[in-house]
Amino acid sequence: MAPDAARYYADRGRNHLAKGDYSWARADLDQAVRLDPKDTEARLARGVLAFAEGRFADAAADFEAADAKSWLGVAHAKLGKSEALPPAAEEPCAAAFFGGQFRRAVEVCPPDALPRAAAAAELKRRQ
Repeated sequence: MAPDAARYYADRGRNHLAKGDYSWARADLDQAVRLDPKDTEARLARGVLAFAEGRFADAAADFEAADAKSWLGVAHAKLGKSEALPPAAEEPCAAAFFGGQFRRAVEVCPPDALPRAAAAAELKRRQ
């Protein structure tokens, strides 16, 4: 029963997150993780929520639990951990992020490179 209930809360939490209803999303995603702490999709969504709210340490913890290494690098960059600089930091999409050209970054970056580019841009901005 817990996995089905956890899935329900995770799905509902992601829907709230997509709508920008962060307090409702947090409540549902927290409940999903309580019911099934190994649910990587709920952990990832909760990490994205924490990141959006500026709670980068919480985001990093959830990204680590979800084994979401790319997004973990982004959270580490926001926390100022320079060792988190991902490979290929000089790629064109990182330059677009650093220049504030987010739409351009989405156009030129493959989806799996977006977190890496965002992390590289954040670290470069801090230097």
